[in-house]
Order: sequence, then C-alpha cells, then structure tokens
Amino acid sequence: MKSHLVVNLLEADFGCEGRPEGMKAQTEVVLRDIDGSVMNVTVDDEELIKKDINEGDWVMFTRTGEIIKE
Repeated sequence: MKSHLVVNLLEADFGCEGRPEGMKAQTEVVLRDIDGSVMNVTVDDEELIKKDINEGDWVMFTRTGEIIKE
C-alpha cells in the first residue's frame, strides 16, 4: 500500500440550498504521495472523525478503498 500525506481537508459546499436531505456529510481530501503526485478523494466526515484523520497525517488505502491512518 502506498502512503499519502493529507495536505488539505475541504468541506463540501452546497451553497444556500444546503446539503440534500439524506446525504451524508463528506469532505474532499487532498493527498500527496511520496513522489509528489497530488490526488483528491471524497470521504464521509464520519469516517475521518472516527479514525481521527487530520491535515498532516499519513494515510493509506486498503484494497477495498477504505482509508486508514498510519
């Protein structure tokens, strides 16, 4: 598994209408790998909070796509 640094956490912006009913709160996670490549993924807020993932943390993704903190 490849390690990624959490560079930024961006909350979704739904404008004045707000988040659609029934939709879970999500965050766009900006990641940089050891080679300097940058990628963005969207992760449920609950998962980030539960796993205590914050900017500056190193994370990996399992084969099933689950984000885990190193």
